[in-house]
Amino acid sequence: LPASKYEFVTSYEQLQTAASKIGFPCVIKPVMSSSGHGQSIAKTKSDLEQSWQKAQEARGDASKLIVEEFIDFDYEITLLTARNEN
Repeated sequence: LPASKYEFVTSYEQLQTAASKIGFPCVIKPVMSSSGHGQSIAKTKSDLEQSWQKAQEARGDASKLIVEEFIDFDYEITLLTARNEN
């Protein structure tokens, strides 16, 4: 099942490392958030500090963030998570 590249981070230093591995642009968002609050797109390394700050101001728990590969789609989609019991 194809999926975007992603990493979970808990510090700004981890965010920098993950974004460098995943590449730019990348989506940065709190794992627990409400209505997209705290989410941003870092287009370059210089955007990471602002993205970190925005995530910390989210309505939910910003102690863990997800850094996700940006996928440029022609139209909006819903991204689901699949789990295999095996």
